[in-house]
Amino acid sequence: MRARTRPGPGRAVGRGRAGLRWLDVDLEHGTATSTQQLQRRHRRLEPCPPKTAHSARVIALDRTTIAALRAHWDRQQAEAA
Repeated sequence: MRARTRPGPGRAVGRGRAGLRWLDVDLEHGTATSTQQLQRRHRRLEPCPPKTAHSARVIALDRTTIAALRAHWDRQQAEAA
């Protein structure tokens, strides 16, 4: 997933949280679950667990973000077909 999303007010998403996968996103409930982060190792971005237990969390998504993600999902499905 490569859509740029913007979390709602007060819901900062750090740079390492770009590791969201579609299985981490629940568009029906409007949430994204942060279960991994990306770290640069040997010139590549690799998924790894969050640095602290507090870093793993469920993030509420606003309506605009949900709509953008749905549109992105639809585009990816169309491209894959």
